[in-house]
Amino acid sequence: MERRPWLSGIFIGLLTYKPQFGILFPPALLASRNWRAFGSATATSVILGVGAAIAFGYHGWPLFIDTLKRLTENEMSDFSRLCKMVVSNQSSRHRMWTEITRRKHEREGQRYASDVTDAEWALIEPHMPAAKPLGRPRDTELRDVVDAILYIARTGCQWRMLPKDFPPFTTVQGYFYDWRDNGLFEKINFELLLQTREAAGREASPSAGVIDSQSVKTTESGGPRGYDAAKKVKGRKRHIVTDTCGLLVGAEVHPADVQDRDGARLVIETIHQLFPWLRHLFADSVYNGPNLREALVKFGDWTIEIVKRAADAAGFQLLPRRWVVERTFAWLNRNRRLAKDFEASIASAKTWVYIASVQLLIRRLACP
Repeated sequence: MERRPWLSGIFIGLLTYKPQFGILFPPALLASRNWRAFGSATATSVILGVGAAIAFGYHGWPLFIDTLKRLTENEMSDFSRLCKMVVSNQSSRHRMWTEITRRKHEREGQRYASDVTDAEWALIEPHMPAAKPLGRPRDTELRDVVDAILYIARTGCQWRMLPKDFPPFTTVQGYFYDWRDNGLFEKINFELLLQTREAAGREASPSAGVIDSQSVKTTESGGPRGYDAAKKVKGRKRHIVTDTCGLLVGAEVHPADVQDRDGARLVIETIHQLFPWLRHLFADSVYNGPNLREALVKFGDWTIEIVKRAADAAGFQLLPRRWVVERTFAWLNRNRRLAKDFEASIASAKTWVYIASVQLLIRRLACP
């Protein structure tokens, strides 16, 4: 290129639009004292800039610059573009964690992040069973038992792996089975649900809900199970009904080979007396058909609205109302005890779903 300075100038002038390469050429040209090439590169850059301004116009110049940037971005890897997009979105969007929200939700004074705060315990304590008049006096704090149960729900650890600063695992397990048989967590969930809806300015009893199921695998613990041919999962189904805010209204667990239309009847049977105004449900097309509607006649005048996907939709599609119950499943699955169904009995599996919901409700009420 020393014999053709104009060719060198054009080549270098074009490279100056690439910062990672063009920035190396002016020092190199000055160091080699190739003044003719340096002058040609500078002149070519000016000519290209003026020509682009004339061609695109004054208002088209930003478009030309954006095009050059886009060409540079196309050479980046997919991961680099993703990181750049995430960083730019976070900087331009309102951030969730601010100085106010961090102080509001911080749990630094607790042994573990799953422990209840004083405000959360004040919501649960009125529903705790009183000490029995006969037998040995109670020497275990119920708050420690609740903290231990929430720790297991959040971390998914085995009973025997419970940390030593909690009561003995046999004691916690005994309380869990006793409260499970008495339906304590279902009652707490019902009371807290009413309080949460009233705190949000809504009627205590919902008038409409969303229903859906989730198939999860079971383990070697045994117990009833089945094979869901649609999801190709051997285990159990969690059938839940939520209000339009996504709060758990009712839940039922059954083997995965039970059809959704039959499982819906089980969960509606458990909630139709608790919520007298709830008579309308949003569901997907699996619940369509006369069999479910005929089965619901004995529970009252229920209506089911089927929310269907578009016929020409490809891939993920956000559907009205149905996304609410999917978000609730995501909330519940933050508890690792629900990653699989580790329980030998259906009653225990159902209780853990309500425990996860109670934890969600007390945190929402304590930190409005």
